[in-house]
Amino acid sequence: MDVGQLVGLGLIAAVAAIFGSMLGLGGGVFLVPIYTLFMGVDQKIAIGASAVVIVTNSIVGSSVHLRSRFTNLQLAMLLQVTTAAGAIAGALFGVSANPGIIFGVFGAVLVYAAVSMVVSIY
Repeated sequence: MDVGQLVGLGLIAAVAAIFGSMLGLGGGVFLVPIYTLFMGVDQKIAIGASAVVIVTNSIVGSSVHLRSRFTNLQLAMLLQVTTAAGAIAGALFGVSANPGIIFGVFGAVLVYAAVSMVVSIY
């Protein structure tokens, strides 16, 4: 990767972090499609890079939410256990799955989330 592409990916990551933190999405929902579709990054590399980047985004964003008292710590602690198990299963499946399946599942989840949000407005 050349310097220009790295700078572009970094700027995209910063914008994704803003929206991810604001919306509680972590940023991967923005990063993976942009990296793969517009920047030509291999899908599995984009997913792995996104997962690592989201750790930093989540830690920093969580500190703001904790200070603002918009966090239910009891619920968060319970969800940490179950999401850790899900993350292990998802990562193991993702690294060995056909990229077409991953694209399809990712797209279906995005479409479902978008439709659900629009429907909830009305």
